[in-house]
Amino acid sequence: MIDAEEWRPVVGHEKAYEVSSLGRVRSLDRVIERAMGWKARHGELVVTKTIRGKILKPQRLDGRRYWTVTIGGRPRKIHHLVGAAFCGPKPEGHFWLHRNDDADNNRATNIRPGTRGDNVQDAKANGRFPLGSERRGAKLNERSAAAVLGLKGAVSQNELAAAIGVSASTIQAVHDRRTWKHVRAIPAPEGFAYLREIAV
Repeated sequence: MIDAEEWRPVVGHEKAYEVSSLGRVRSLDRVIERAMGWKARHGELVVTKTIRGKILKPQRLDGRRYWTVTIGGRPRKIHHLVGAAFCGPKPEGHFWLHRNDDADNNRATNIRPGTRGDNVQDAKANGRFPLGSERRGAKLNERSAAAVLGLKGAVSQNELAAAIGVSASTIQAVHDRRTWKHVRAIPAPEGFAYLREIAV
């Protein structure tokens, strides 16, 4: 089923441009007056001309992520235009977000206002924010990080680092909860057993 396309005025350019629920932008028909010839300075010879509206061609500037169109002589992000037209004023401290993290999908149903934290949560929900051992270059896995967390205070950071084969700063980041925030600590006895196992 194809969604019906709804057009609404572009906020701030209501008489000149419209944006659609499908993420398209168009200029509207307009009439301009132009003085012609040597009598122009006196306004005695004025010609009117109708300029037909058209669908604007979206582009990505300098290889950036978001699609833009030129309005009023400057580039405007399409999802910003859609958000303003279909969601209303953006709350202070919020941004226009793509619900599914797909910057190519500028449909009104995919745009919403949200905070940077909301953006991170969307990325996690959409599988675009790998956690733990799924992250490139991860030096621990979920179980070793949980053991490290559970042994905080029982074993020095240097000893833990040597047992696992990572730097002491990696261990400190786990202890400070700057990394591996999603894991729960494995109690000390089980943590000791696991570290002995992986150290073999």
